[in-house]
Amino acid sequence: MEETYALVTVAITVAFVAVGCGSSDWGPVTPHYTLRPLLTGQYGRRKAPRSLDDLPTSLPEVYVQYLKQVNPKTSAASNSFSDEEMLKVAKTLGKLALQPNYVPKEFSPEAARDALKSNGWASFDPIDPIERLKSNGVLFQKEIGAYTRFRFALDPVAEFLGAFAHAEECGADQDLWKRILANSVSAPGFQIALRLIRQVYGGQLGWAVDQT
Repeated sequence: MEETYALVTVAITVAFVAVGCGSSDWGPVTPHYTLRPLLTGQYGRRKAPRSLDDLPTSLPEVYVQYLKQVNPKTSAASNSFSDEEMLKVAKTLGKLALQPNYVPKEFSPEAARDALKSNGWASFDPIDPIERLKSNGVLFQKEIGAYTRFRFALDPVAEFLGAFAHAEECGADQDLWKRILANSVSAPGFQIALRLIRQVYGGQLGWAVDQT
């Protein structure tokens, strides 16, 4: 169990720390308040957990558990909602952030709200899911003159979330899988995320088998 725990710790380090610790006009590339809950919480303990069931079993699951961990579990938090709703919103915005070439980029509040409305989020009052993701440290906001732009704090998170959304759309349709893989050859981060998600969840969800 200690060895498995060490491997998971390495996977987390690769996934979150190795993306870079520099800065940009959006602020720190890997802000400490985004990484801290993951690295010093359940997965950052030096002592191994009591059961392997306490650990994520794959890299996609590491990202899912990270997003759940930074999402508050109390209604007292502003704009709070369930982990299930949070993941649905995050996947929708992840897909938006990858348009049109599957590479993470910024997007406008208007585009974000339109995407969420198209995916079933009817109202932004009293709960604004975008504000919740900002408070969770998942999204950054930047003001450019009179304009506001959003971007995911971590590009790999955007890639995995967008890949989740696309994988769910492809489902059992082998042609859709072939098409999206062919169209995203210039986006290696997205392709890795998509293939890992398909490998981990495809058999359980009845998705088309990877024939490559």
